[in-house]
Amino acid sequence: MNSDVTRWQQDARAAFSWIAGMYEQAQTLWDDAWRYFTEAGWDPNMGGGLGGIAMSQSDLSDWPFIYLKLLAALPKESAEEAATGTLPVFGIFFYDGVRIGPVCFAGSVKWKEKPSGDHWALYEALTGHKARFREITSADSWIRCAQPTAAGIKKRPSIDEVRWFELPLGGVSAAKQLKAIVEAAIEMALGSDAEALALRGDHDK
Repeated sequence: MNSDVTRWQQDARAAFSWIAGMYEQAQTLWDDAWRYFTEAGWDPNMGGGLGGIAMSQSDLSDWPFIYLKLLAALPKESAEEAATGTLPVFGIFFYDGVRIGPVCFAGSVKWKEKPSGDHWALYEALTGHKARFREITSADSWIRCAQPTAAGIKKRPSIDEVRWFELPLGGVSAAKQLKAIVEAAIEMALGSDAEALALRGDHDK
């Protein structure tokens, strides 16, 4: 094997090792967020299918790796009877070609009839993919909001609105900070943005 090929192989291995390490760290955040939702009385198993992983299953030139991982929750005591409302979401968005880098996001999804959809619904809301959602806030807004277009209503009939905020994934390094993000998502689902806005103050310091 010549030196150029060897160097390419080594660079590729280093790149994959780095990405694998990032995914491992992200999974730790995910597990902890799941626990914080549960401790607060919310069931991440009852998000109506909104949770999951958006990842490559076809053309690697279009979808080369995991893009987004998401969980959604409903209150434990009312999950079975819930017919309409707002649920909190938490996720990790690795790549979309626009954002500077991976982000941790949290917020709320307003739904009707029953919370249905999948992780791709949030990918579409956060990116405008396939024009199924239209962002109605400016890109520099801390709390952003997207609503379904006619195409989105047809594809995602139970989702009325998605609201969220983002933090750089590399900046989420403490358990206290992660817990505050989960709590902010819950408060947004309950109708208050105060905790989410407080996180912006911490981020800007």
